[in-house]
Amino acid sequence: MSVHPQIFVQLLQSANECVLVLLAAGTGFRERLSSLLLFEHYNTRIVLLGATLLGLAAGLVGCFTLLRRRALVGDALSHATLPGVGLAFLLAPLMGFDGSSRLVLLAGAAASGIAGAVAILFIRSLPRLKEDAALGIVLSVFFGAGVALLTVVQQVPAGRAAGLDRYIFGQTASMTAADARLIALTAALVALLIGLNFRSLTLLCFDEGYAAARGYSISLLDLLLMSLVVLITMIGLQAVGLILMIAMLVIPAAAARFWTNRLWVMLLISGLIGGLSGFCGALLSALFADLPSGAVIVLTCGVLFFGSLLLGRERGVLVRSMRRSELAAAIDREHLLRGIWELRESAGEESVSESDRRAAGFEELLNLRSWSAGRLRAQIRRA
Repeated sequence: MSVHPQIFVQLLQSANECVLVLLAAGTGFRERLSSLLLFEHYNTRIVLLGATLLGLAAGLVGCFTLLRRRALVGDALSHATLPGVGLAFLLAPLMGFDGSSRLVLLAGAAASGIAGAVAILFIRSLPRLKEDAALGIVLSVFFGAGVALLTVVQQVPAGRAAGLDRYIFGQTASMTAADARLIALTAALVALLIGLNFRSLTLLCFDEGYAAARGYSISLLDLLLMSLVVLITMIGLQAVGLILMIAMLVIPAAAARFWTNRLWVMLLISGLIGGLSGFCGALLSALFADLPSGAVIVLTCGVLFFGSLLLGRERGVLVRSMRRSELAAAIDREHLLRGIWELRESAGEESVSESDRRAAGFEELLNLRSWSAGRLRAQIRRA
Protein backbone atom coordinates (compact mmCIF):
# COMPACT_ATOMS: atom_id res chain seq x y z
CA MET A 1 0.00 0.00 0.00
CA SER A 2 1.56 3.31 -1.16
CA VAL A 3 0.98 6.69 0.45
CA HIS A 4 1.14 9.87 -1.61
CA PRO A 5 4.05 12.13 -0.53
CA GLN A 6 1.72 15.15 -0.45
CA ILE A 7 -0.02 13.67 2.60
CA PHE A 8 3.25 13.78 4.54
CA VAL A 9 3.77 17.39 3.47
CA GLN A 10 0.30 18.33 4.71
CA LEU A 11 0.87 16.53 8.01
CA LEU A 12 4.17 18.34 8.51
CA GLN A 13 2.54 21.69 7.74
CA SER A 14 -0.29 20.98 10.20
CA ALA A 15 2.18 19.99 12.92
CA ASN A 16 4.23 23.11 12.25
CA GLU A 17 1.12 25.29 12.54
CA CYS A 18 0.13 23.62 15.82
CA VAL A 19 3.60 24.22 17.25
CA LEU A 20 3.48 27.88 16.20
CA VAL A 21 0.04 28.29 17.79
CA LEU A 22 1.23 26.70 21.05
CA LEU A 23 4.35 28.86 21.12
CA ALA A 24 2.29 31.98 20.49
CA ALA A 25 -0.16 30.97 23.24
CA GLY A 26 2.71 30.27 25.62
CA THR A 27 4.33 33.60 24.82
CA GLY A 28 1.03 35.43 25.34
CA PHE A 29 0.48 33.61 28.62
CA ARG A 30 3.95 34.56 29.88
CA GLU A 31 3.41 38.16 28.87
CA ARG A 32 0.05 38.32 30.66
CA LEU A 33 1.50 36.65 33.75
CA SER A 34 4.47 39.02 33.95
CA SER A 35 2.19 41.99 33.34
CA LEU A 36 -0.08 40.93 36.20
CA LEU A 37 2.73 40.15 38.62
CA LEU A 38 4.41 43.48 37.92
CA PHE A 39 1.10 45.35 38.31
CA GLU A 40 1.60 47.17 35.03
CA HIS A 41 -2.10 47.88 34.45
CA TYR A 42 -3.98 50.35 36.63
CA ASN A 43 -7.20 48.31 36.60
CA THR A 44 -5.30 45.20 37.69
CA ARG A 45 -3.89 47.04 40.70
CA ILE A 46 -7.37 48.27 41.64
CA VAL A 47 -8.98 44.82 41.38
CA LEU A 48 -6.20 43.05 43.29
CA LEU A 49 -6.22 45.67 46.05
CA GLY A 50 -9.99 45.56 46.44
CA ALA A 51 -10.21 41.76 46.46
CA THR A 52 -7.35 41.47 48.96
CA LEU A 53 -8.85 43.99 51.38
CA LEU A 54 -12.25 42.33 51.09
CA GLY A 55 -10.79 38.94 51.99
CA LEU A 56 -8.83 40.45 54.88
CA ALA A 57 -11.89 42.14 56.40
CA ALA A 58 -14.10 39.09 55.86
CA GLY A 59 -11.54 36.90 57.61
CA LEU A 60 -11.54 39.15 60.68
CA VAL A 61 -15.32 39.23 61.04
CA GLY A 62 -15.65 35.53 60.25
CA CYS A 63 -13.61 34.57 63.32
CA PHE A 64 -16.20 36.01 65.70
CA THR A 65 -19.20 34.60 63.82
CA LEU A 66 -17.57 31.17 63.78
CA LEU A 67 -16.69 31.22 67.49
CA ARG A 68 -20.15 32.59 68.28
CA ARG A 69 -21.56 29.60 66.34
CA ARG A 70 -23.32 31.98 64.00
CA ALA A 71 -21.49 31.03 60.81
CA LEU A 72 -24.71 30.78 58.79
CA VAL A 73 -25.84 34.23 59.89
CA GLY A 74 -23.69 35.56 57.07
CA ASP A 75 -25.59 33.42 54.59
CA ALA A 76 -28.94 34.75 55.78
CA LEU A 77 -27.77 38.36 55.83
CA SER A 78 -26.14 38.16 52.41
CA HIS A 79 -29.42 36.94 50.94
CA ALA A 80 -31.23 39.64 52.91
CA THR A 81 -29.34 42.34 51.00
CA LEU A 82 -30.93 41.42 47.66
CA PRO A 83 -34.30 43.20 48.13
CA GLY A 84 -32.41 46.34 49.15
CA VAL A 85 -30.62 46.37 45.80
CA GLY A 86 -33.91 46.09 43.91
CA LEU A 87 -35.69 48.69 46.03
CA ALA A 88 -32.80 51.14 45.74
CA PHE A 89 -32.89 50.86 41.95
CA LEU A 90 -36.66 51.43 41.82
CA LEU A 91 -36.96 54.18 44.45
CA ALA A 92 -33.78 56.19 43.82
CA PRO A 93 -35.14 58.01 40.70
CA LEU A 94 -38.18 59.10 42.71
CA MET A 95 -35.86 60.81 45.20
CA GLY A 96 -33.66 62.42 42.56
CA PHE A 97 -30.81 59.90 42.60
CA ASP A 98 -29.38 57.69 39.90
CA GLY A 99 -30.85 54.23 40.37
CA SER A 100 -27.91 52.53 38.67
CA SER A 101 -25.33 54.24 40.90
CA ARG A 102 -23.26 51.65 42.69
CA LEU A 103 -23.18 53.67 45.90
CA VAL A 104 -26.99 53.93 45.92
CA LEU A 105 -27.37 50.20 45.32
CA LEU A 106 -24.90 49.33 48.08
CA ALA A 107 -26.67 51.69 50.48
CA GLY A 108 -29.92 49.89 49.74
CA ALA A 109 -28.19 46.55 50.30
CA ALA A 110 -26.84 47.74 53.66
CA ALA A 111 -30.26 48.98 54.80
CA SER A 112 -31.89 45.71 53.79
CA GLY A 113 -29.15 43.72 55.52
CA ILE A 114 -29.60 45.66 58.77
CA ALA A 115 -33.34 45.01 58.54
CA GLY A 116 -32.56 41.31 58.15
CA ALA A 117 -30.30 41.37 61.22
CA VAL A 118 -33.01 43.04 63.32
CA ALA A 119 -35.53 40.49 62.04
CA ILE A 120 -33.25 37.61 63.07
CA LEU A 121 -32.81 39.03 66.58
CA PHE A 122 -36.55 39.63 66.93
CA ILE A 123 -37.61 36.17 65.74
CA ARG A 124 -34.97 34.54 67.92
CA SER A 125 -36.37 36.33 70.99
CA LEU A 126 -39.81 34.80 70.47
CA PRO A 127 -40.67 31.78 72.62
CA ARG A 128 -40.42 28.29 71.08
CA LEU A 129 -38.39 29.56 68.12
CA LYS A 130 -34.68 28.84 67.91
CA GLU A 131 -32.00 30.54 65.86
CA ASP A 132 -32.05 28.06 62.97
CA ALA A 133 -35.73 28.86 62.43
CA ALA A 134 -34.99 32.60 62.48
CA LEU A 135 -32.21 32.18 59.92
CA GLY A 136 -34.37 30.06 57.65
CA ILE A 137 -37.29 32.48 57.80
CA VAL A 138 -35.20 35.59 57.12
CA LEU A 139 -33.17 33.97 54.35
CA SER A 140 -36.15 32.60 52.44
CA VAL A 141 -38.46 35.61 52.86
CA PHE A 142 -35.87 38.27 52.02
CA PHE A 143 -34.41 36.32 49.12
CA GLY A 144 -37.88 35.67 47.74
CA ALA A 145 -38.65 39.37 47.98
CA GLY A 146 -35.38 40.15 46.24
CA VAL A 147 -36.11 37.78 43.35
CA ALA A 148 -39.58 39.31 42.95
CA LEU A 149 -38.13 42.83 42.92
CA LEU A 150 -35.48 41.87 40.36
CA THR A 151 -38.26 40.52 38.14
CA VAL A 152 -39.96 43.91 38.39
CA VAL A 153 -36.65 45.64 37.63
CA GLN A 154 -36.26 43.62 34.42
CA GLN A 155 -39.57 45.06 33.20
CA VAL A 156 -38.39 48.65 33.69
CA PRO A 157 -36.86 50.12 30.48
CA ALA A 158 -33.48 50.78 32.11
CA GLY A 159 -33.59 47.62 34.22
CA ARG A 160 -32.05 45.27 31.68
CA ALA A 161 -28.99 47.47 31.27
CA ALA A 162 -28.51 47.99 35.01
CA GLY A 163 -26.65 44.69 35.45
CA LEU A 164 -28.09 43.91 38.87
CA ASP A 165 -27.41 40.21 38.34
CA ARG A 166 -23.72 40.87 39.05
CA TYR A 167 -24.65 41.38 42.70
CA ILE A 168 -25.84 37.77 42.80
CA PHE A 169 -22.82 36.09 41.19
CA GLY A 170 -20.14 38.78 41.48
CA GLN A 171 -17.99 40.51 38.87
CA THR A 172 -14.62 41.52 40.26
CA ALA A 173 -13.24 42.73 36.93
CA SER A 174 -15.69 45.65 36.85
CA MET A 175 -14.30 47.10 40.08
CA THR A 176 -13.36 50.78 39.86
CA ALA A 177 -11.09 53.00 41.94
CA ALA A 178 -14.14 54.31 43.82
CA ASP A 179 -15.14 50.73 44.65
CA ALA A 180 -11.65 49.96 45.92
CA ARG A 181 -11.69 53.09 48.09
CA LEU A 182 -15.07 52.09 49.50
CA ILE A 183 -13.76 48.60 50.28
CA ALA A 184 -10.64 50.07 51.91
CA LEU A 185 -12.66 52.47 54.08
CA THR A 186 -15.11 49.75 55.08
CA ALA A 187 -12.30 47.31 55.89
CA ALA A 188 -10.61 49.99 58.03
CA LEU A 189 -13.90 50.71 59.82
CA VAL A 190 -14.46 47.00 60.48
CA ALA A 191 -10.92 46.58 61.85
CA LEU A 192 -11.38 49.67 64.06
CA LEU A 193 -14.70 48.43 65.47
CA ILE A 194 -13.22 45.01 66.17
CA GLY A 195 -10.23 46.59 67.92
CA LEU A 196 -12.43 48.84 70.08
CA ASN A 197 -14.81 46.00 71.01
CA PHE A 198 -12.32 43.14 71.10
CA ARG A 199 -12.79 42.33 74.79
CA SER A 200 -16.59 42.45 74.69
CA LEU A 201 -16.79 40.40 71.49
CA THR A 202 -14.41 37.85 72.99
CA LEU A 203 -16.60 37.49 76.08
CA LEU A 204 -19.68 37.22 73.86
CA CYS A 205 -18.16 34.36 71.87
CA PHE A 206 -16.71 32.34 74.75
CA ASP A 207 -18.95 33.05 77.77
CA GLU A 208 -22.22 34.83 77.07
CA GLY A 209 -23.42 34.46 80.67
CA TYR A 210 -20.27 36.03 82.10
CA ALA A 211 -20.54 38.89 79.59
CA ALA A 212 -24.11 39.55 80.70
CA ALA A 213 -23.03 39.43 84.36
CA ARG A 214 -20.35 42.03 83.64
CA GLY A 215 -23.05 44.38 82.34
CA TYR A 216 -22.65 43.92 78.60
CA SER A 217 -25.81 43.97 76.51
CA ILE A 218 -25.90 40.68 74.61
CA SER A 219 -28.50 41.97 72.16
CA LEU A 220 -26.42 45.04 71.30
CA LEU A 221 -23.27 42.97 70.89
CA ASP A 222 -25.12 40.54 68.62
CA LEU A 223 -26.44 43.47 66.62
CA LEU A 224 -22.91 44.88 66.36
CA LEU A 225 -21.59 41.55 65.11
CA MET A 226 -24.39 41.25 62.56
CA SER A 227 -23.81 44.84 61.46
CA LEU A 228 -20.18 43.97 60.77
CA VAL A 229 -21.36 41.01 58.70
CA VAL A 230 -23.70 43.32 56.76
CA LEU A 231 -20.86 45.77 56.06
CA ILE A 232 -18.63 43.00 54.74
CA THR A 233 -21.46 41.54 52.69
CA MET A 234 -22.27 44.95 51.22
CA ILE A 235 -18.76 45.51 49.88
CA GLY A 236 -18.43 41.87 48.80
CA LEU A 237 -21.53 41.79 46.61
CA GLN A 238 -19.66 42.99 43.56
CA ALA A 239 -16.56 40.84 44.06
CA VAL A 240 -18.03 37.40 44.82
CA GLY A 241 -21.81 37.95 44.88
CA LEU A 242 -24.29 37.33 47.65
CA ILE A 243 -24.44 33.57 47.00
CA LEU A 244 -20.71 32.97 47.50
CA MET A 245 -20.14 35.68 50.13
CA ILE A 246 -20.78 33.20 52.93
CA ALA A 247 -17.62 31.34 51.89
CA MET A 248 -15.46 34.42 52.48
CA LEU A 249 -16.90 34.76 55.99
CA VAL A 250 -16.62 31.10 57.03
CA ILE A 251 -13.72 29.40 55.22
CA PRO A 252 -10.79 31.65 56.30
CA ALA A 253 -11.86 31.53 59.95
CA ALA A 254 -12.39 27.76 59.82
CA ALA A 255 -8.96 27.32 58.22
CA ALA A 256 -7.30 29.51 60.86
CA ARG A 257 -8.83 27.33 63.59
CA PHE A 258 -6.49 24.50 62.56
CA TRP A 259 -3.40 26.59 63.27
CA THR A 260 -3.89 28.13 66.71
CA ASN A 261 -5.91 28.25 69.93
CA ARG A 262 -5.29 31.96 70.58
CA LEU A 263 -7.91 34.39 69.31
CA TRP A 264 -5.63 37.23 68.23
CA VAL A 265 -3.41 34.79 66.31
CA MET A 266 -6.53 33.29 64.76
CA LEU A 267 -7.59 36.77 63.63
CA LEU A 268 -4.22 37.36 61.96
CA ILE A 269 -4.19 33.98 60.21
CA SER A 270 -7.81 34.27 59.11
CA GLY A 271 -7.21 37.74 57.71
CA LEU A 272 -4.08 36.49 55.93
CA ILE A 273 -5.92 33.53 54.40
CA GLY A 274 -8.83 35.74 53.34
CA GLY A 275 -6.54 38.36 51.81
CA LEU A 276 -4.43 35.75 50.04
CA SER A 277 -7.56 34.09 48.67
CA GLY A 278 -8.84 37.38 47.31
CA PHE A 279 -5.47 38.25 45.76
CA CYS A 280 -4.79 34.85 44.17
CA GLY A 281 -8.39 34.42 43.02
CA ALA A 282 -8.47 37.83 41.36
CA LEU A 283 -5.05 37.16 39.80
CA LEU A 284 -6.14 33.81 38.34
CA SER A 285 -9.39 35.32 37.11
CA ALA A 286 -7.45 38.05 35.31
CA LEU A 287 -5.01 35.51 33.90
CA PHE A 288 -7.74 33.21 32.57
CA ALA A 289 -10.45 35.53 31.31
CA ASP A 290 -13.10 32.82 30.96
CA LEU A 291 -13.06 31.95 34.68
CA PRO A 292 -15.64 33.69 36.91
CA SER A 293 -13.84 35.78 39.50
CA GLY A 294 -16.11 35.06 42.46
CA ALA A 295 -15.94 31.31 42.00
CA VAL A 296 -12.14 31.39 41.58
CA ILE A 297 -11.73 33.41 44.79
CA VAL A 298 -13.86 30.93 46.72
CA LEU A 299 -12.06 27.94 45.19
CA THR A 300 -8.71 29.45 46.17
CA CYS A 301 -10.08 29.86 49.66
CA GLY A 302 -11.12 26.20 49.62
CA VAL A 303 -7.63 25.08 48.59
CA LEU A 304 -6.11 26.99 51.50
CA PHE A 305 -8.70 25.45 53.83
CA PHE A 306 -7.81 21.89 52.82
CA GLY A 307 -4.12 22.74 53.14
CA SER A 308 -4.80 23.95 56.69
CA LEU A 309 -6.89 20.86 57.36
CA LEU A 310 -3.91 18.67 56.52
CA LEU A 311 -0.99 20.75 57.81
CA GLY A 312 -2.42 22.87 60.65
CA ARG A 313 -0.10 22.80 63.67
CA GLU A 314 -2.89 22.58 66.27
CA ARG A 315 -5.73 20.59 64.73
CA GLY A 316 -4.38 19.45 61.36
CA VAL A 317 -4.93 15.85 60.31
CA LEU A 318 -1.20 15.06 60.13
CA VAL A 319 -0.42 16.64 63.49
CA ARG A 320 -3.33 14.89 65.19
CA SER A 321 -2.34 11.53 63.73
CA MET A 322 1.25 12.05 64.93
CA ARG A 323 0.02 12.99 68.40
CA ARG A 324 -2.20 9.91 68.53
CA SER A 325 0.73 7.73 67.48
CA GLU A 326 2.98 9.28 70.13
CA LEU A 327 0.31 8.88 72.80
CA ALA A 328 -0.30 5.24 71.84
CA ALA A 329 3.45 4.56 71.95
CA ALA A 330 3.75 6.19 75.38
CA ILE A 331 0.82 4.16 76.73
CA ASP A 332 2.29 0.92 75.34
CA ARG A 333 5.66 1.78 76.91
CA GLU A 334 4.02 2.32 80.30
CA HIS A 335 2.12 -0.96 79.99
CA LEU A 336 5.33 -2.76 79.07
CA LEU A 337 7.26 -1.35 82.03
CA ARG A 338 4.38 -2.11 84.38
CA GLY A 339 4.19 -5.67 83.09
CA ILE A 340 7.94 -6.18 83.58
CA TRP A 341 7.70 -4.78 87.10
CA GLU A 342 4.80 -7.08 87.98
CA LEU A 343 6.69 -10.10 86.66
CA ARG A 344 9.84 -9.21 88.63
CA GLU A 345 7.76 -8.74 91.76
CA SER A 346 6.08 -12.12 91.39
CA ALA A 347 9.30 -13.97 90.40
CA GLY A 348 11.24 -13.11 93.55
CA GLU A 349 14.91 -14.22 93.84
CA GLU A 350 14.69 -17.70 92.34
CA SER A 351 17.93 -19.21 91.12
CA VAL A 352 17.27 -19.39 87.40
CA SER A 353 19.64 -18.59 84.58
CA GLU A 354 19.42 -15.21 82.88
CA SER A 355 18.49 -16.75 79.50
CA ASP A 356 15.69 -18.85 81.00
CA ARG A 357 14.42 -15.85 82.91
CA ARG A 358 14.29 -13.79 79.70
CA ALA A 359 12.47 -16.53 77.78
CA ALA A 360 9.98 -17.08 80.56
CA GLY A 361 9.51 -13.32 80.96
CA PHE A 362 8.80 -12.85 77.25
CA GLU A 363 6.13 -15.58 77.24
CA GLU A 364 4.56 -14.27 80.44
CA LEU A 365 4.46 -10.74 79.03
CA LEU A 366 2.66 -12.08 75.96
CA ASN A 367 0.02 -13.67 78.18
CA LEU A 368 -0.15 -10.69 80.52
CA ARG A 369 -0.61 -7.96 77.91
CA SER A 370 -2.42 -9.99 75.20
CA TRP A 371 -0.09 -8.56 72.55
CA SER A 372 1.28 -10.26 69.47
CA ALA A 373 4.92 -11.35 69.58
CA GLY A 374 5.87 -8.82 66.90
CA ARG A 375 4.23 -5.95 68.75
CA LEU A 376 5.91 -6.91 72.01
CA ARG A 377 9.35 -7.11 70.34
CA ALA A 378 8.76 -3.69 68.75
CA GLN A 379 7.84 -2.20 72.12
CA ILE A 380 10.92 -3.71 73.75
CA ARG A 381 13.15 -2.24 71.02
CA ARG A 382 11.55 1.20 71.39
CA ALA A 383 11.75 1.10 75.17
